[in-house]
Formats: sequence, structure tokens, C-alpha cells
Amino acid sequence: MNRSAMNIAITAVALAVTCASTADAQNADTKTLAKPKVNAVSCADIQWQKEIVARYPNIAAGCQEVVVSNDTRFARFAGELERVNGDGSVTIDFKDRNGHSLGRSTKLQPAPTQRVLIEGQRYRFSELAPGQHLNMYIPEAVLGVTTEPVLTPASIASMVFDDAAAPADASPEPTRLAQAPPEPATAEPRRLPDTAGWSPLLALAGVLALGGGIALTARRRFRKSELV
Repeated sequence: MNRSAMNIAITAVALAVTCASTADAQNADTKTLAKPKVNAVSCADIQWQKEIVARYPNIAAGCQEVVVSNDTRFARFAGELERVNGDGSVTIDFKDRNGHSLGRSTKLQPAPTQRVLIEGQRYRFSELAPGQHLNMYIPEAVLGVTTEPVLTPASIASMVFDDAAAPADASPEPTRLAQAPPEPATAEPRRLPDTAGWSPLLALAGVLALGGGIALTARRRFRKSELV
């Protein structure tokens, strides 16, 4: 075998060894890679409160994911702080999965000791600046918002509905007007019908006149008989 053929053979063997080593390494990496954690609970499985659905019919579009903590399901939302109000409440604009507003802002009344966790630090809402992006959580069984997937009285900010919407499946009952009490009956003097007129009185006068004439005639005849 000449020198040229030997070099080609050595190169071929080296290439084959390299390919085999690369394939073995890829197989090893594939086996050792951690499988992604898949949350079996989806936003479509959340049972939303009627009051929330009445105000936000497309609330499910803002659910980013579902977190389960202590057997309670939390829907995570992305929100932007609009302002801190003078009464201590805050106004937050919740976003959908594409970063668009859900259509109307939400007013929250935080618990006195409630804090917001940002990059490992806890802040009061009053310490935040407008435009701050927040992760908020809505517990499935509570009409409120938490800043962490924890359900305690100190972690819940209540929703303030200034223009409270009626639940989607509720219809207002018709208002019943109170019936006015019957007016008391008043005694009125009895009167003859207008159609009677003076006819009864004229008839009575005629009867009296006839009776008087008969009596006068009988008296005259009686006197004549006495004279004879």
C-alpha cells in the first residue's frame, strides 16, 4: 500500500470514530434531558366566579396558566399597574396572552399587610410606580386577587365593582308596584234618577185633586138630602 492510500485509510477510520462518538453523545444527552413539566390543569377547566364573568366575559383569554397550591387552583394573570388611588385601592389593567388589555381595568382593595413580590423583594402597592408589570393570581373559589398562589386572609385583594354587573345567569325580578289602599266610602244623599223628573209628583197631585173632588161632590149631595 502506497503512502497516499494509507493516508486515505487513516482519515476514513478517524472520521468513522468521530461520527460514532458524536452519535453516542447525542443519545446520552437525549436520555439525560429532563422532561418538561406539563400542567394537566388548563385555563379552560377553571370555574370562574359569576361576578367576574359578568364583568369580564373573556376572562379565560387572560389566564396565562394554572397553578395548583394546597389543592387550590390559581389562574395566573399578567397585569399592569395603572395607578394607586387615594383610598388605598389600586387600578390594574389585566392583559390577555397576546399582551392586549381585556377591555376594562380592575379596581382592587389590597389587604392591609398584602405585599407584591418582585425579583425576590416584597413591596407595598403604594411603593410601586404606574406601569409596573405584575403577576396576579385569581383563586378558583374566591372573589379576589392574590399576588402569590397563597390563599390566606392577608394575601387577598378584594375586587371593587363600582358599576357592579349582574351575574350572567341572573335576571332581575320584576318590580311589583304597591297597590294603593281603597279610598274610604263617603255617604252621599240618595237622589232619584234624573229620568224620573216631576212625573211622580204630578201623578200624586192628580190623585189628591180627584179624591178632593169626589169628597166635595159627596158632601153637596148629603146636604141636599137633609134639606129635603
